[in-house]
Formats: sequence, C-alpha cells, structure tokens
Amino acid sequence: MAMLCSRTVIRNRNAGFHVNLADIDGDGDLDAMVEDSTRATSVYLNDGAGHFTISEMTLPETSVWGDLDSDGDVDVFFKEDGVGYTSMLNDGTGNFTHNWAYEDTTVKSTHILT
Repeated sequence: MAMLCSRTVIRNRNAGFHVNLADIDGDGDLDAMVEDSTRATSVYLNDGAGHFTISEMTLPETSVWGDLDSDGDVDVFFKEDGVGYTSMLNDGTGNFTHNWAYEDTTVKSTHILT
C-alpha cells in the first residue's frame, strides 16, 4: 500500500523547505521529495542504507503525493503555474507517466516540468 510516510517543514531565515518521504521506486525504503526555495521539487532515491541519489525527475513546488489509482504505489498531482493541473501515475518502480491534465493559464510563471 502506498503511503506518504512523513511531511516535515524545515525553515531557516532565508528559505522554506518541505520534505515528503515515501517509497517512490517500490524497493521498500523511504525516498525523499524535497521542495526548495527555487520553487521546484527534486526527487532523491534511497539506496536502502540511507544514502540518497538525486533522480532526473523535477516537479513544480506545488506537488502532492499519494496513491491516486489505488494500485499500491505513490503517484503525484501538481499545479504548474501558468499551465494547469496534472496527475502522473507511478508504475511501482519510480517511472511516472502523464495521466490527466487540466489547462489553467490564469497564473503566469516560468516553472516548467522536466
């Protein structure tokens, strides 16, 4: 069963950081999704010994993690400023595919999903 195991807010005087922990790649350990002051979310994969490697996945800051399709892994829903809303489904190994999108261009920004 997919579970977002923790949400921690760490703040310093210059920036706010949000850390979400969940098993993104289905290997049984907790990976980290870090929203930082650059207004992006980076995904760090845990090797099982507490060592993290940054993945190629980067999302907008407004990302929410949970099991959207009830298949037992962690999926993601996010808002891209100036673009709209998107959901991406995890295949259980950390590979995400676009599932749904709603265009909403009322907010202007330069954030881009990579």
